[in-house]
Amino acid sequence: MTENVLVAQLRQAKAKWMDLYDSLPDQVPASQGTVSKAAITSWFDFNIAGLDRFFRQEEMDAGIVSVYLPSIMSSVANIEGHMLNAVSNGPNWLAQTTQTLMSLLWTIRSSLPWLLRDGGSEADLAKFPRIQEIITQANAIEALFAKATGYEDQINRSVANAKSQEAALQDQIEKINVSERQAKTAETNATASSVAAKAEKEKVDQYVSTLSEAIEAQKKLFAEFEAKRESIDATLEGASKVAMARSFQERRKALGETQDRWRNIFIVGIGGLAVFGYLLGMQFVDIVKSAGGIPGDTLGLALLLVRFLVLGPLVWLTWFAARQYGHVLRLTEDYAFKEAAAHAFVGYRTEMGEDAEMLRLLREYAIENFGANPVRTLSKNEPVTPLNEVLDKTLGKVSPDKLAEILSTLLKKEPK
Repeated sequence: MTENVLVAQLRQAKAKWMDLYDSLPDQVPASQGTVSKAAITSWFDFNIAGLDRFFRQEEMDAGIVSVYLPSIMSSVANIEGHMLNAVSNGPNWLAQTTQTLMSLLWTIRSSLPWLLRDGGSEADLAKFPRIQEIITQANAIEALFAKATGYEDQINRSVANAKSQEAALQDQIEKINVSERQAKTAETNATASSVAAKAEKEKVDQYVSTLSEAIEAQKKLFAEFEAKRESIDATLEGASKVAMARSFQERRKALGETQDRWRNIFIVGIGGLAVFGYLLGMQFVDIVKSAGGIPGDTLGLALLLVRFLVLGPLVWLTWFAARQYGHVLRLTEDYAFKEAAAHAFVGYRTEMGEDAEMLRLLREYAIENFGANPVRTLSKNEPVTPLNEVLDKTLGKVSPDKLAEILSTLLKKEPK
């Protein structure tokens, strides 16, 4: 199967060569001058016939085949690729690259005598006169090689004897050289040791001087470091106080502003109650005078209704402002206490020194105090209106049955 592939590839390459043959000049470039294109055609024919003959012979020298066949296979593949490029690039390109093509063909042609030398009859070899010539030259070369091998053995023995004598002489020379080198080395070492000792002494003196200067610089740096550390410790202590207390202080100030607003609302509400009470009283007196008097029951109901409609919102607003003022006051006191505790925390910690138990108690107290929710100061059940608060307190002190009895008595009581 392999021989058919290689021979077929080479035939296809020759076919592409013949397709471009007429377009090529009679003489194409070679490594030395030019060569006729017909000679290249004959090289194609020679290689095709030789490969076909090689693959048809019955016996092959496996060693020779392993040496030459890979290069033949590679050359055939390269020839095929070269001709494919020639078809693509045209005759001019092929004419300029015939030297490469001839080198590939020569690789196959020069290998064929070695592959065919042990196979075929004289009649077969007659078909390839150049192969016969090469075989004759190869036999002559082999005879010369055998004779040269004999001479080489004699020369090798003489060379071995001469090398033995030379080795003995070199051994003596080496011993003399070793002794001489040892003496020179000892002298050199002594000189180098003396120079090195002087250099080391100078280095040690320089190191001592540098070390003394470094010690003085170190002392100055340590003193400066201690001063800086004290300054940093003081700065950190103040920063710690400020950082811990600033948030409480800001919150306290915000609550203080809220407290002022509710206080103002409370004052306005109280003042409004007084003014509206006076105005309503005066207006109601005028109405009674102009009407010539009002029955007692109607007068009481009217007064109650007017007071409720007019003064009710103001009473609720005043009551709500008072409660909010109290809430803000308690929150402000809580944040003021936390602010004072934060300012004193670092001082307490410094005073306690290394007392682990006291430091633990201080940390627990600080965590409990700083982490406490300010809302704890407020009541959980906040009434929405003053009436709700009155009812809650009344229900807390009077039983439901007693309250029902009182209401029944008030409803059944006739007006005077």
